Amino acid sequence: MKKIISLVLLLFWMILIFNFSAMNGEVSHVKSRKIVKSVIVNRIVIPTTETTEDVVSIDKQESFKKNELNKEEKVKKQRMNRLVGKYDDAIRKLAHVLEYFVLILLMMNFIFQVIENKKFMCYVIGIVLCILYAGLDELHQSHVSGRNGQAIDVLVDSVGIVIGAVVMIVVQWIRGKLRKEKV
Repeated sequence: MKKIISLVLLLFWMILIFNFSAMNGEVSHVKSRKIVKSVIVNRIVIPTTETTEDVVSIDKQESFKKNELNKEEKVKKQRMNRLVGKYDDAIRKLAHVLEYFVLILLMMNFIFQVIENKKFMCYVIGIVLCILYAGLDELHQSHVSGRNGQAIDVLVDSVGIVIGAVVMIVVQWIRGKLRKEKV
């Protein structure tokens, strides 16, 4: 039963990656900019306590002040757009790393259940399969409207794969040490 659950999770994640790659360029671009704007810029770079509704609710007697605040809002929006542009590419690359970090963990979890007592071989197979999938994913993107497959993205994906494999090796090493101490 564990093998089936592991396989289902692995296939689910692979399909999710495929679906992200299947988005046309415009949809993908809008989604990533939206994430950058809402999560990174609004919460980390430009945290504010005053909302647009607060500005609108200012008394009519302070209309001059409201106009000044509107100018400040325009400046803030311009700054935000520059920041979104600045962070967008980095967030996209980080998303690649995270996608493939999770993929290698799920892949290794499945492979360890299929191939027993050959950990080194499991790692080699898992890493190779994940890098091949990253290459196929970029090939797939090259056929999607407004997207292009890039070799650099396979390299970025590989960073996530290697980090995931190293994390798994360290966790297994720690578990092995703990088991030896119990005996």
